[in-house]
Amino acid sequence: MRVMRAEKSAVRRVAAIGLVLAAMGAMILIPRARGEDGNGPVFSVRNESGRARTINVAGFPVFATCNPFFLALGTNGRSCVNCHRPENNMTVTPASLQERFEETGGTDPIFRTNDGSNSPLADVSTVAAESVQHAPDPDRGRGGDQ
Repeated sequence: MRVMRAEKSAVRRVAAIGLVLAAMGAMILIPRARGEDGNGPVFSVRNESGRARTINVAGFPVFATCNPFFLALGTNGRSCVNCHRPENNMTVTPASLQERFEETGGTDPIFRTNDGSNSPLADVSTVAAESVQHAPDPDRGRGGDQ
């Protein structure tokens, strides 16, 4: 009888310690997963129309760098935010793409040939060649990545 009580007591102690450790881990990890890294749920930026705001209605910061949206997807070096940038209200615009192409000479991850050009076998050996591969398709009225 005493052995059973001792075993039950030990199991309860281990369970209590496990519960405390799980709660402490959650207290540490949940804010990080939410991206609570000093940024707020409202992100404002000036643009050609004046000011634009991106608001995370869940209350989490817009720039949550620990959030999967900001982390690399696989091995191609891209993440969701490579295309859907907060400064563009989480969208992609022709003007922002043109600006990014000019700033990086076509090396921005959004211009990778696996899904951001007219062909995955595209010649991207020079900036001029890269520019041709990312040119809008006049038959579709939008970029070749559509």
